[in-house]
Amino acid sequence: MAEIDKSVEKYLSYRPELPFTWQEMLEQKKILSVDELIHHLELARGYLRNTPGPHQESRKDLEPDWLGWWHTFFIKNRNYLKKNRARKKLKTLSEVAVENQKMNSKQNITASYFANGLEGHAGHRWAIQYIVTALQKGYVGLFLDEKITPGKARDQHYLPLEMRLSMWAYFFVVAEQLLGDSEVRELDYLTVIPENRSLSPGEYYDKIFFESRAKYHFVMEGDPHFFEKVARNRHDGDGSSVPDVFVFPPVDIASTTGRAQWLLNQNTYRIKPPRRKTL
Repeated sequence: MAEIDKSVEKYLSYRPELPFTWQEMLEQKKILSVDELIHHLELARGYLRNTPGPHQESRKDLEPDWLGWWHTFFIKNRNYLKKNRARKKLKTLSEVAVENQKMNSKQNITASYFANGLEGHAGHRWAIQYIVTALQKGYVGLFLDEKITPGKARDQHYLPLEMRLSMWAYFFVVAEQLLGDSEVRELDYLTVIPENRSLSPGEYYDKIFFESRAKYHFVMEGDPHFFEKVARNRHDGDGSSVPDVFVFPPVDIASTTGRAQWLLNQNTYRIKPPRRKTL
């Protein structure tokens, strides 16, 4: 039986006992199985819906399009996903830097998306949709934080990092089919930014971006740290620097909800094998 952390009333957290850490996932290319994710999503859904508290009714309303969406996704695509090598999407930061250098030398686009939690709600899925449709060629990666950035309203994520890494790894492999018939690309990798113990958040993200050797990154219009993120850049060997950034359009609640509902109505849980390889 999974252990549930009940120490925080305001922000719940689902904390099961898992077979490996996120570090082992990246280094040894391990991933939670589809059946393990289905099991843990069932428990996480129940805990979110049934735990008494001032926000219980809101949690019940929001859960189906969040954890419920993922639960249905894995059940309906169980057999196909079991055949896929989603673990190949997991890379250490050092592996990311090596791959980006290779792609840069071939004049390919290398881009990164820094996401603090990315717990998988409709807005997060929309962001991934934007990335894969906006950039159809190149080498693109998602960077998840080990810990929540200081200053956020909550101090812990609901789902453990190991679950989120596994969920997105499977999602990335089939992103093309989930997003319809348009010509879009798959994301190439995801990695983890270790907890920052010394630098300011801005300095730390600049350092990670520089060390990753990616040339571009994504930032959302209207982000409270928009100008700080736009200024993040890649310094070339001669000391010069050029800011390289892809800007997301702003996202409002209505458009996110409408887009998620469209996906549900189109039965986009049902997928087909990828039509082409990732660049």
